Amino acid sequence: MTPNTTYVSRFDLRLTDDDGVCMDTSRGREYLASAFQSIVDAETGEVMKLPLHVARNPPWYFAVKGFGQHAAQAPVTQAQYIAAVVRGNEGLDAGELYKVLQAEMFAPMGGKAMTYNVFTSYLAKDTGLEMRKDGVPVVGTAATRGHLSGCTYHVKTKAKRADGWAA
Repeated sequence: MTPNTTYVSRFDLRLTDDDGVCMDTSRGREYLASAFQSIVDAETGEVMKLPLHVARNPPWYFAVKGFGQHAAQAPVTQAQYIAAVVRGNEGLDAGELYKVLQAEMFAPMGGKAMTYNVFTSYLAKDTGLEMRKDGVPVVGTAATRGHLSGCTYHVKTKAKRADGWAA
């Protein structure tokens, strides 16, 4: 989000305020971005904290006031949406990540729900993400290593050379 910019909400979203109390945004209502990850309700003055994946992708959830705010936003692909949610919520297991998508009612994808099996298939296919068990990357497939539970998803980090550059 760009600070000091007025946005119009594209969807009804459940967010939290600075004290952790649940609050809702209303579709079509104006909000002022006060910082990268927080918005202020233009009518009530309440400050709400945005999840990281929402703050990183404002056009998916908000329109800038006066600049095509009534134009339809093209739905986001499943792969883009899942990657953004994992990058904003690193360290969660697949079930908790799926709950994030459900809580948003798959809004950036035009409200088109996806099944849990489709969701986990995308997690497995994304080469920029890795599954970890107790902090150790999991290798192989369920057929070669057996079924694992309690794994978390993370963004792969690039190895660095001795001189500090990415390998």
